[in-house]
Amino acid sequence: MQYQVSDSLHWVKRQLDISLSEAQRALEAYVNDPSDAESLGLCQAELHQAVGTLKMLELTGPALLAAEMEEVVRGVLDGRLGSGEHIYEPMIAAILVLPDYLNQLVFGEPDLPAVLSPELNGLRGLSGKPPLSRFDLFALAVGQRLERRDRKSVV
Repeated sequence: MQYQVSDSLHWVKRQLDISLSEAQRALEAYVNDPSDAESLGLCQAELHQAVGTLKMLELTGPALLAAEMEEVVRGVLDGRLGSGEHIYEPMIAAILVLPDYLNQLVFGEPDLPAVLSPELNGLRGLSGKPPLSRFDLFALAVGQRLERRDRKSVV
């Protein structure tokens, strides 16, 4: 089953890399000039595209991380979260980790969302959400795999 994930991801990896790179550039532009809401809007759009792709591929860890990043960006844009180093640091950490994690998946490593727990929980904390335990993340990944298996057995 892992080969299917890496094969599917391989087909869209280039576009994901472009989206994440654009999101990173836009975030960095915003960090350098917090009055540049247009850059942050571009970051959100690129993250939204990545979230959709990752959900389609059923990659639990990366989809969760990208969705949490998008939510933080939306919170900054609508004024719920403010701005500043306490926001920027977890966002930049997450946006740097995600491409490397996707590269590992392309090379056949399993999607283990618990590996992303520091970045996920850093972002969740910004939004006022409780942290996810490693067990929560493991259960999400197992649930996703069981759903996939069940769909295949029906077909």
